[in-house]
Amino acid sequence: MTARQRAYQAKLRELERQVGRLEREAEQRARLALEQVRQEVIAELRATPPERFRTFFLRELQGSVDQRIAALEQRLKDELAPRIQAALEAGRRSIQEPTAIFGVDVPLITIPQNLVDVVQGFTADLIKRISDETRARVNADIATSLLRGDSILDAARRIGHSLNQPATTFGAISNRAERIARTEILRAYSIAQQASLRQMADYVPKLKKQWIATLDDRVRPSHQKAHGQTRDWDEPFKVDGEELMYPRDPGGSAGNTINCRCVAVPVLSEVEEESGSILPGGTRVPRGAEVAGALALVSAE
Repeated sequence: MTARQRAYQAKLRELERQVGRLEREAEQRARLALEQVRQEVIAELRATPPERFRTFFLRELQGSVDQRIAALEQRLKDELAPRIQAALEAGRRSIQEPTAIFGVDVPLITIPQNLVDVVQGFTADLIKRISDETRARVNADIATSLLRGDSILDAARRIGHSLNQPATTFGAISNRAERIARTEILRAYSIAQQASLRQMADYVPKLKKQWIATLDDRVRPSHQKAHGQTRDWDEPFKVDGEELMYPRDPGGSAGNTINCRCVAVPVLSEVEEESGSILPGGTRVPRGAEVAGALALVSAE
């Protein structure tokens, strides 16, 4: 392995660790926010005198619980927004910095602020849905318990005594919130990569991109099949019958994007390297098809 290849892989490992931390932090912070709200709702229910746990007081009780849930949306936004921003920056760096190692001289790539705003807005909309769903499901749990003549403890059981109970309201919502947090961090990374490729194309002739799957035992069969697929930088990949500009393309179906951990890497067709470069996972790329900006993300499909 040449010195440039060693530097290249070291840079990839550095960026891999950074995005991995962001992904784990986002997931953990989303879970903590849900757990805090769950505890507050359960405490509110337990503080309700049994004689007031009646259909006559339903609106009053739901209004009190709503106050506990109201802050959830802002908490999730506050936790995810800076990590989305950091993921965008990591995506930019994953294109610019490794290519520089191979002598590709490209002016500083920047992510347009309007694109940043759209990405943050897209994530904020998903967060709002989580908050709205939490409110609706908790209120439905309370109403169901009252209509059945159940106790406060029965209502609390439906809502969930732990986030580790997927059949309960908070267990199901927590799983969804964590999945959104993971996916949106990696989606922001890919969006920044595509935006960076757009800028790089002005300086690099015949710029292409290649789909890289992580090829472990959890990879989607369709994404494993797409592994190694190469397209011009501005053309979509064909994955499971869909056209995706990059992994986690928001225009793709949920089955093709949620929890996807593939990456797209640039292929610089006119960069010379005496022995070829090495993709994440050890795949060797022949001379004349130099890959100079891959980032193997921590998790597999």
